[in-house]
Amino acid sequence: RLNSDYVPMSPDPALLFILFGAIVIFQDSRPLTSRSRIVLAAFYILAGCYGSLQFSKLLLGHGFAFEEYLLPQAGHINNIPLARMSPLTGLLFALAALGLLLRVLGVNQFKHLCLTGLANLIVLLGGAIALLGYLYGTPLLYGGNVIPLAAPTSLAFIALGLRGIAAAGDGCFLVRQFCDQSPCSRLLRQLLPTVIIAILSFSLLENELADRMKIVSLPLVSVL
Repeated sequence: RLNSDYVPMSPDPALLFILFGAIVIFQDSRPLTSRSRIVLAAFYILAGCYGSLQFSKLLLGHGFAFEEYLLPQAGHINNIPLARMSPLTGLLFALAALGLLLRVLGVNQFKHLCLTGLANLIVLLGGAIALLGYLYGTPLLYGGNVIPLAAPTSLAFIALGLRGIAAAGDGCFLVRQFCDQSPCSRLLRQLLPTVIIAILSFSLLENELADRMKIVSLPLVSVL
């Protein structure tokens, strides 16, 4: 939590991230048997359904009665209820669960691998966009009627999205662009992280100078 005015992660996403992390470690530590695949598939289906149910709050315009019994409200921050999952958090969980479910089921067709990569790319981008809002001091969805993603939630979705894309393997076009031994892939591996880090570092430094020096003109800050 970067600021006392920002919402913290609610308990249910925290629990889901712990379970996702433990299951990913379990998957990587040993070969999966038929029974373990069934158990993992059941978890991903339940997690996806729960996430979809939370996202449906955005469409319905209200929460569900069972939330009051499972997680009583813990107050408000800037009129945002605490201990409530954001509908967008639910959507990203549903997409992450879909991608990992396809891998657990052993679906290796090209279109399914691409679907796995695409679903987790959306998870990665969703977490990254929300985290950038916090880093720039303009978090998304604050002041509106939709519960925003918490900063720790955004960071956790970046990690989960990266893990899901990697799980798709080189059969996914997203992974192949980085893992291939072609000159284009080698340049991409070297240049893309450098460019992203340079742009973010410059932008954050620019905003920090503007805040500290009370300079209104961003072009002047860029010159400095």
